[in-house]
Amino acid sequence: MVAPSERLYIRVDASPHTGLGHFTRCLALAQHWRDIGRPATFLGRYAEELEERLAREGISHTPLPASHPDKRDLRTTLDAVPSGAFVVVDGYHFDYAYQAALAVERRVLVIDDIGHLPAYGGHVLLNANLAAREVVYAQAPRERLIGPEYALLRREFRVRRAKLAPRGRPMRRIAVTLGGADAANDTLKVLAGLAQSDANGMDVRVVVGPLNPHSRALEAFADAHAWITLVESPADMAAELAAADLVVASAGSVFFEIAVLGLPSVLVAAADNQLPVGAAAARAGAAVFAGDARQLDARAYAAILNRAVGNAGEIERIRANAVKLIDGDGVVRVGEAVLKGVN
Repeated sequence: MVAPSERLYIRVDASPHTGLGHFTRCLALAQHWRDIGRPATFLGRYAEELEERLAREGISHTPLPASHPDKRDLRTTLDAVPSGAFVVVDGYHFDYAYQAALAVERRVLVIDDIGHLPAYGGHVLLNANLAAREVVYAQAPRERLIGPEYALLRREFRVRRAKLAPRGRPMRRIAVTLGGADAANDTLKVLAGLAQSDANGMDVRVVVGPLNPHSRALEAFADAHAWITLVESPADMAAELAAADLVVASAGSVFFEIAVLGLPSVLVAAADNQLPVGAAAARAGAAVFAGDARQLDARAYAAILNRAVGNAGEIERIRANAVKLIDGDGVVRVGEAVLKGVN
């Protein structure tokens, strides 16, 4: 019989509306928990492909009838998570009342990005973003894990980080990854920009996430451009990215996956919460930040990509700065903080 304090519970959603980033970083923490011999359980409603991923990882899954603010969410979660357990809460829709209710008889780790709430409940606050130290938390847990040294990276990225080798080849492959959902289909605009840029004809591989509703439109564009290959939900995302010489990506949690592999990137903010991430990455000299995707068209992408592709010296500087940002062991540090709370 496993004691409640031995099991990690994770309350997170993944949908075209919320995106996949919250789920992905929580998966990294659950992987680490499993690696140290302890069970983990996800609570939420997920697409079949995500449920299968959890099963392959040996991670339990408790489906919920609805998501907060529906009252059934909190009731079901309270019933599922025993007293004394540690529960992770990750999502912008989980407000102080939800966090505080869980924290009555359980230890709660709240994952945040932008300090959007007036108050945060729970016992530990995690914000691993580059600009995290600029966020003012007026009311939040005393124990705080702040900064990119706590970035949650999946096992495949940590393994590849340990095997990094010097790179010096000319640019020949570009990877495009704009999130697991990409509801606005910004990927198509990026591809149109690539087609108008000096990168036209390079090997371009486009990662299409499991929640992306625009597969047919992307397939049609790829069929008309033989140099574009669509890769749907790759089994090893780290290997897919590591093979690239430049990555065009959303300025979300995937940036840490790119940086830990020592890859240069062009970032675009697909949502308001990604704007400070992209700006901070640019200030650190660790990426090119294209700006707000809602204000960019194919011509703007083409101009940005031309500058990136045509400046080998700048690309190498970005690569060197990116790899210094994080060491890939953030998940271990967060795991240690969780263990300290349950032991």
